[in-house]
Amino acid sequence: MVELADTLGSGSSGRNALAGSNPAFGTILFTPPTKSLLMETIELNTWEEFLELIKKRRSNFRFIRNVCEDNQLVPVGLYRGQANAEWTLQTTLERYLNRNIPINKYLNRIEKVSNLITTCRDKKWDVSDLNDNKDLNEKIRTLEFMAYLRQNGFPSPLLDWTRSPYIATFFAVKDCLLQKKNKNDKNKESRFAIYLYPHALNQMIYPYVRKLGHSIATDRKHYLQQCEYTFCLDKSDTEIVFANHESTLQNQLVGNNCTKYTIPDSDALKILEILDEMNINDYSLFESESALMSTLAQRHLADLRAD
Repeated sequence: MVELADTLGSGSSGRNALAGSNPAFGTILFTPPTKSLLMETIELNTWEEFLELIKKRRSNFRFIRNVCEDNQLVPVGLYRGQANAEWTLQTTLERYLNRNIPINKYLNRIEKVSNLITTCRDKKWDVSDLNDNKDLNEKIRTLEFMAYLRQNGFPSPLLDWTRSPYIATFFAVKDCLLQKKNKNDKNKESRFAIYLYPHALNQMIYPYVRKLGHSIATDRKHYLQQCEYTFCLDKSDTEIVFANHESTLQNQLVGNNCTKYTIPDSDALKILEILDEMNINDYSLFESESALMSTLAQRHLADLRAD
């Protein structure tokens, strides 16, 4: 028997059967959510092992979604690649400021930024809901502008994910090669990481994670990279602040718990070649002239690199 809890993590008792069964999977049961205090880390030997695990997980989820009356209960995986498995999940805003700040303080600053972008780039963004008395997750126009800022290098509380495990791999592997180039001990094995976050259930107890989905109007790169975003909120004594993803995801409901896969970077060049054959490369994901040069260098010069 395959249980939904088996694909998401352990859960509590008191299970309720969902309608539907399949000889390949057995009866599908849903486990009521409980707290998960750990982010599971799985060390793999090869990238192919990761793809096999993801294939099985997707197959299970695809069937479960078909038999659930409310398929929002079933996770749709988001992936994030990081070049160094020792790095934690941090937003660019956290890295830039080295602290968490109140939501309103950040919104006030980006309102000024939107005016300057209009002046310098002749590109006007609708942030008409920025000062509305709503929760941040209801300020869709503002969130779309925040996604644009994130895609173009402005420090952001949005953590970017992708729907594609292959695109997540590309970002991890590409950056781990750059990192390895600068290492003193190039022969020492290092590992990259790919995070899988299902975000199956909305949790409203602080601190919590909110997701900004794919169907938004923002920068074109958002579409090319199959992006979605998350932001974390916490409540201080007097105000709502942006919170750290790593610590927040350690305390999520089962079904929302994140899995971290770590993989040796020894086959990084081979992986990039495979991804390029799938048209996953700098140019397909960014479409800039510098991205084209990077892709052409990877195709025509990479084999001449010194070890």
